[in-house]
Amino acid sequence: MNTPVSQSPVIAVFADFDDTLTVQNVAHFLLNRFAPEAMAKYSAMYRAHELTFREYQERSFDAVTVPVSEMQSAAADAIDLRPGLRELLDAITEVGGTFTVVSAGLSFYIEPVLSANGLHNLSVVCGTALREAADTGSFRYDYPFAGANSEPCHGEWATCKCRAVAEAGHGVTTVFVGDGNTSDACVAPKADHVFARDRLLKICAEDGI
Repeated sequence: MNTPVSQSPVIAVFADFDDTLTVQNVAHFLLNRFAPEAMAKYSAMYRAHELTFREYQERSFDAVTVPVSEMQSAAADAIDLRPGLRELLDAITEVGGTFTVVSAGLSFYIEPVLSANGLHNLSVVCGTALREAADTGSFRYDYPFAGANSEPCHGEWATCKCRAVAEAGHGVTTVFVGDGNTSDACVAPKADHVFARDRLLKICAEDGI
């Protein structure tokens, strides 16, 4: 009689993009280059709690006057992915797990950076920003899960990382990788395991996560 082989639990890894998978913060890089005055103004308002993260991001990128293609080229050329990412992806594949990028950022700069590094097939959950007519002027923004101002999130982070992790499914071991004190800190207590750096590491240590 054959003894049944126990199956390893399914693993779903979710990773933040800016400052986690990337060495540089891509949104900050682009705004500092193409709309520095707007970024300074709106980031100050965000830090003073006068704007939500979503409002800060949208107003800042709406102030950019160069074509989206120029921002994409700049990001693809300048941004480095964090060492160890490819090894992480290989390890996840070996155990039959899944890997998803979950970002409060925007696809128009995330996807070119991934593609420039041969990772265009990665699953990405993030917002989109489209210009209706000319390639300048305000964007139309759309976010997964209708933004993050409803349960299970507690802040308007643009993309609800909590919802993405919650939808991994029953019996799935969830792993979150991040660095920040907003959307990353919101989802960290809801994942089974957390790999944290920078501000998120401090929060996890303080809160016993």
